[in-house]
Amino acid sequence: MAVLVPIVLLLGLELILRLFGVGYSPDAFIRTTVNGQPAWTGNPFFTYRFFSPPLARIPSPILVTEEKPADALRVVVLGESAAQGDPMPAFGMPRYLEAILTRVYPDRKIEVINAAITAITTPVITEIAAELPKLQPDVVILYAGNNDVIGPFGSVTATFKAAPADWMIRTALQMSRWKIVQGLSTLQAMAAELRGPVRFVGVSRMLHRPVPADHPGLAVVRRRYERNLRDCIAKARSAGADVLLCTVAVNLADCPPTISQHRAGFTASQQAEWDHLWAKAESAWAEGRLDNALDLYQQAVLLDDQYAMAHYQVGQCRLRLGQEAEAAAPLRRAMDLDAFRYRTDSALNDRVRAIAADPAKRVTLVDVDAEFRAEGLGRDRDLFVDHVHFTPEGTYRFATILADALTGLSEVASSRPAVTWPSLEQAQEECLFTPLSEQQLALNLLSRYAQPPFSEHRDIEEKIQRQHEVLERTLPLVESMDIEAMHQRYREHVQGHPEDWSAQDLWGAFLLSMNRYQDVITSIGPLSDRQPDRRRLRGVLAEAFAAGGNADDAASMLLGWSPKQGYLAAQTSLAQIDRLLSNGQEEEAAAYAAALRQRMRWVDYRWRLRAADDALHSILGPRDQALVLLEKGAFQEADALWSRLEAFRADWPLPPFVRAMLQGMQGTPSAGAAALARALSLWGPARSLYHTGLWEARFGDPQQARAAWLASARVAYDDEELARSLAWILVAHPYGEIYRDVPTALSLMERLASGSRPLAPETLDAIGAAYAAAGDFPAAIAYADQALAEAKRQGKTDLASDLVSRRDGYRKDVPARWPRTGGPMDFF
Repeated sequence: MAVLVPIVLLLGLELILRLFGVGYSPDAFIRTTVNGQPAWTGNPFFTYRFFSPPLARIPSPILVTEEKPADALRVVVLGESAAQGDPMPAFGMPRYLEAILTRVYPDRKIEVINAAITAITTPVITEIAAELPKLQPDVVILYAGNNDVIGPFGSVTATFKAAPADWMIRTALQMSRWKIVQGLSTLQAMAAELRGPVRFVGVSRMLHRPVPADHPGLAVVRRRYERNLRDCIAKARSAGADVLLCTVAVNLADCPPTISQHRAGFTASQQAEWDHLWAKAESAWAEGRLDNALDLYQQAVLLDDQYAMAHYQVGQCRLRLGQEAEAAAPLRRAMDLDAFRYRTDSALNDRVRAIAADPAKRVTLVDVDAEFRAEGLGRDRDLFVDHVHFTPEGTYRFATILADALTGLSEVASSRPAVTWPSLEQAQEECLFTPLSEQQLALNLLSRYAQPPFSEHRDIEEKIQRQHEVLERTLPLVESMDIEAMHQRYREHVQGHPEDWSAQDLWGAFLLSMNRYQDVITSIGPLSDRQPDRRRLRGVLAEAFAAGGNADDAASMLLGWSPKQGYLAAQTSLAQIDRLLSNGQEEEAAAYAAALRQRMRWVDYRWRLRAADDALHSILGPRDQALVLLEKGAFQEADALWSRLEAFRADWPLPPFVRAMLQGMQGTPSAGAAALARALSLWGPARSLYHTGLWEARFGDPQQARAAWLASARVAYDDEELARSLAWILVAHPYGEIYRDVPTALSLMERLASGSRPLAPETLDAIGAAYAAAGDFPAAIAYADQALAEAKRQGKTDLASDLVSRRDGYRKDVPARWPRTGGPMDFF
């Protein structure tokens, strides 16, 4: 009887917690509605069962009707980040596959559901597979294995020093469904925050835990990996689906081992001999003496055949000598020996092949590894961006391999028309992959390459250079993009493919990048109204409101999808606040942080917003002080203060720009080139062009300045401060007529005037100046009156005084002169 008491108490506590709505749904797919129809969507809190909230990764957009259409071909993708499409899931294999199949099977409704999630492992994937009956899949694609050693429940993790027993994993998975356990996990995550913010750092978190090839936990992981795959297959089959079981392709030739370790028992004298031999080999390699280097590296392998980098360098020498067939074995051996196990090794892929060879399992093997190897080792740099994730070309190749396998299934083969797959370019066109997308991918990769383990790879400089070349190539394409045509292309695609959820997200992101905040609200707003649980759409709308100066609506939009936010709202908003600051919108960022801080529950990581809010306010005062010093001509004191601000917030472009300008004003503009480049790389396209014009007008070519300002005007749109700054420059620049362009200035101002949101008195003043420059003095007077009234209401006495003077000039048909107050931002 005494034993039953604690059990009853625990069950009672669990029931109470459930009644009061504590915790989150443990399911991968939860019910929602779309356009009034019942549907399944991905649960953004699903991975909270396995990770601390700041470390948890969320699923890609999933939204499918509960009732599967009769003509539907529903394909579910299970796996990790490589299957999901990292580093840009909107252009990952599932979406390419859907585009390819949709084009080839126009009479069928193609639904490829991306149920893969970054950082998970096969024990977690079995939990997702258990819910496949909800989705009624016709085909399940299983592509997993890269994380099983170092991910949750791997051989060596932050939780387990050795491979956990099977019963421990099964118990942990079941216990993670309990509200008591969820509550304790939440408390543990909060306690961890007392030591500082917990941040997701990707695979680098396991760099201090090498797993050599003879680690006893590997055998356990491989056995469990096979069992989990068999479990997933059984669940998929019971859901009525055919199964495509895939081997996993990894980068062999363009990804050196991260951790190489000497064999056990390596003596001090052997180490000395090794060091001497290795130094000679590295010298020969650096000098291009490939035959000599190959011989020396092979001697190193004979001395220690467990050292991964020695095998890798043997393979590299053979590749450069044109001996690709001979390079394959040492490169694969190097991968298998790498003690940082973030790639599927040969043993795991062999397990996949063994499962597929079992006729009882009734699966179709898709040997993706073999197909990629058939491309040739020299192609790895074209197919992979890192150790396992794909380039756009690699993603397309992956998708076509799967499309070929799908056509062999009875569910698909009977309806296949006699056509070939669309080309890479056609698939990208269908997925809305634009030069802007390619540019964003390059920026994502540069950020990744700056972090370990990639930053420590011996060939990292070459990879960084490749991405800079992409940025250089795409920059003119982005700058010359027909924005209206692109806007229309997105609109037509979304209208024609109303269930392409990624396209809706991409449309909103495109409009945001072009400062078209009002278009976000009018185009994305109705989509969000029909899909109120679409958190990503709400995020896009919230950022548009925030950037447009409407912090209260921004906070309400972001938080309105659910009373529980977990870390999701903090994660989204902190990134948005950083983007606003990086675009020079400090006040908008601070207002948004303050509005969120007032509305968020404390348990939803409100302290992170408080810290962000406090940090923003800590730079606004010194910024204003530094600007005053500039006005007084105290350049040395100002530079010292800007230097401190730059050190405090390296992602803020204003300090390095001002310091670059100060160098130029002191007669040494070349000394400020590096700071200028850093600042221009942080601003968004429109503000970057604007500040380029400021620099060129002061220290460079006036024609280049004019071109930069006009290019900025093309994409200024609803960025109120930028638009009015450009308007003043284009109607009243003090340095000459070369910069005057009244029609462009008037177009900028009329767009702002036609909007529904209230405008700042400085903006109303600029609108009046543009009308005056165009000769429409009655309109100029009307806007000057509005600006004056608003300036008085806000207590801006200096601006009000200037407005009285300007209005008097308009009454005498005299255009505005360069303003003393309320003029262009950052103008020196």
